[in-house]
Amino acid sequence: MKLHEVVLKNFRPFAQETRIAVDDFTAIIGKNDVGKSSVLEALEVFFNEELVKIDSDDATKGTNESCLWVGCAFSDAPQSIVIDEDARTTLAEEYLLNADGNLEIIRVFDCAAKKITGSTYARAMHPSADQCSDLLSLRICLKTTHIVAAADARRQ
Repeated sequence: MKLHEVVLKNFRPFAQETRIAVDDFTAIIGKNDVGKSSVLEALEVFFNEELVKIDSDDATKGTNESCLWVGCAFSDAPQSIVIDEDARTTLAEEYLLNADGNLEIIRVFDCAAKKITGSTYARAMHPSADQCSDLLSLRICLKTTHIVAAADARRQ
């Protein structure tokens, strides 16, 4: 896989979602205090989080948003992946690709939390069907019904 884009939102000077294209050779040029170092530090946070740690000052000033995003989109995904010993599939078949057909991983940090830790998400295009929009609530309902039915059976 190859780094295709850096995705930043509410991270230092990048208040709005910003996508920075990366190619085989990419130069980051700009005036002082526009975010050149922030882009490089965002990559350090995304891949390592050793030299640079997220703290409450990293959220963009002047917004009401406490969560910030640091993400990367990768192109040239492998043709197939193994998910369980010998079960082969693709990222597309698992609905893990974004609208551009890339694997996009986002790390979200809540800068209002006492201890700031990142949560990692795949940003992907998942199919939707109007008839299935209540699937999660049905699962919860079925689970609750199953628990109630099991409790009733034990009482008898």
